[in-house]
Amino acid sequence: MTYLFLFAIGPVQNFIAQARKTRDLYAGSRILSDLARVGMDACKRTAKSQGATFKPIFPDYDRTDTEASLPNRFIVKLTYADEPAEAQLRTLAGNTVGGVEHAVRGRFREIAQEALESCNLSAPGGFWQQIDNHLDIHWAFQPVERGKYREAYRALEHLLNSVKNVRPFAQLTYQDGVDFGERGRKCNLDGENNALFYRKRQNTVGGWESPAMIRHNGLIQNSDLTFTSGLNDSEWSQGEALSGISTVKRFFKRGESLFKGFPSTARMALYKSLAEHSEACEYFEAVFNIGKLIGSAGELKLDTKNWTNFNDQFYYEENLTTVEIPNSQQLQLAKERHAQLKQAGFKFDKYYAVLAFDGDQMGKWFSGDKLKDGAGLEPFHSDLSQKLSAFGREAKKIVDDENRGKTVYAGGDDYLGFLNLHYLFEAVTELRKKFHELVNNDLLDKNPGEELTFSAGIVVAHYKEPLGMVVQRARDMEKAAKKQGGRNAFGLAVVKASGEVQQTVYKWDKDPDNPNGCSNWEALGKVFSGLKKVYSNRFITNMSLEFYTLAGLSLDDFGKVSPKAFGCEIERLVAKAKVEKDSHLDIIPNVKELFSHRWIGASYNQAENFVHGLHIVDFLHRKLS
Repeated sequence: MTYLFLFAIGPVQNFIAQARKTRDLYAGSRILSDLARVGMDACKRTAKSQGATFKPIFPDYDRTDTEASLPNRFIVKLTYADEPAEAQLRTLAGNTVGGVEHAVRGRFREIAQEALESCNLSAPGGFWQQIDNHLDIHWAFQPVERGKYREAYRALEHLLNSVKNVRPFAQLTYQDGVDFGERGRKCNLDGENNALFYRKRQNTVGGWESPAMIRHNGLIQNSDLTFTSGLNDSEWSQGEALSGISTVKRFFKRGESLFKGFPSTARMALYKSLAEHSEACEYFEAVFNIGKLIGSAGELKLDTKNWTNFNDQFYYEENLTTVEIPNSQQLQLAKERHAQLKQAGFKFDKYYAVLAFDGDQMGKWFSGDKLKDGAGLEPFHSDLSQKLSAFGREAKKIVDDENRGKTVYAGGDDYLGFLNLHYLFEAVTELRKKFHELVNNDLLDKNPGEELTFSAGIVVAHYKEPLGMVVQRARDMEKAAKKQGGRNAFGLAVVKASGEVQQTVYKWDKDPDNPNGCSNWEALGKVFSGLKKVYSNRFITNMSLEFYTLAGLSLDDFGKVSPKAFGCEIERLVAKAKVEKDSHLDIIPNVKELFSHRWIGASYNQAENFVHGLHIVDFLHRKLS
């Protein structure tokens, strides 16, 4: 007898996105991948012990690749010689010794224990209740009759969705005097669970203050991490209070180079400058390392009281203050080294990008709705899983190589990562074309009239913008690309330090159905290059004023004015803004292409979309000049 077994681990989006530091984001993703890997191993092991054959359907699973990002769910095919008893299936899947759920929950406990041990911490009351109650695990079996794999898969998906609608929960009761729930200070990251660990904040008179309301949490002495050996502001900020779940994320694989060196948003913004001035940067960072500094300072006598540990934000002059660096000697040395960096031509870029993309209509592809008649769903699942895994590996290489950025999660059709702005346009173009090459090309024989594409959300933000908000906006722009852009599109937004937000949505290509074309995205990139080299930005200012006026007060009907008239005006304004007259670089066709791409529905403001796209490019040019 053959069964399909689907196993899902949650929560996903909230668990990953609830982050203040980039390492929180990365750790959330890696923990879920770790749990999925443990689950698949347990399923294979238990199935073998029961005499069943084990065949992974999704994802393509290579247990030797421990760095690969795995989705939070997996589907396997189990074949038994005889009809298995219900108890046998429950043993394989359920929360019993040897079961997949048991293995996943057990591994999550191990991860939590390892996090505590990395800082020699004891578990306060409620810690293990928070850990044990956190995971939402759902699973389902569906028998597969001969030749009816497609029907079994669809029934399995419906069955799991029904299971998810039942949401059992356990009531937390660990606090004395609190009958139900939790009372006291909530976690800075998730805002849901009680804070169980905290660091005090140093006040203006040199004393230490506990976070507000933390006294109501009934914590043990070890919950105060203020003077924990080896813990600094880069790992745990002063005044920060975290739940058990968030503490596990913060200390996941603490000390390993992959996590210890995961770049902050400030470092991501500075990636290019850091690579170009590596020796000068090491010299600057030595100010925050007492041992190196004394070695390079000769007989210099240093007062090391209140000596501040290094933080990437110290590369920015506005952070070199007595509040951040109270030791006057260290502050003076940091300012001197900072001046040397500036003199050496170091560019203090302050903005970075978050990129999120997701495959379009993946549910329909996996259900077989997109396949041509007669195409087998099971071999298609196997083939697609392999291709998505291959693309995930290549996507990580494209972004991570040559200091372009850093990948958080690359599961194939789902991606989340950071990009340095200097490489934004070229890296996204490569990702777009590589997806078509590795995934879509070989699927054409499965359905010649339908092609697999992805939609992306890209957000440019200041390094001090709250990380959780930036990631959420990237997901929102991805949704806008799918909804307002009709899929096979991108949404690009800028969140300025002032709080102003500008955003635009475009199809990837002027041919809206093109599965690998990037003409609209490349047009934005060429306008960006033109502003850097040949053109002033005054044509954007003039065009904005004129187009807003011509389009009418409501700006709802951009098509009332003749497109030819707009085209002539674009040529006039852009040509007038050309500074280097001898240059052959011509961005007029690119601007006209962005203007002419009026595919968006009537509910979307076309004038605003076009003008915002130009303003975003101008903003990038000004911040990287």
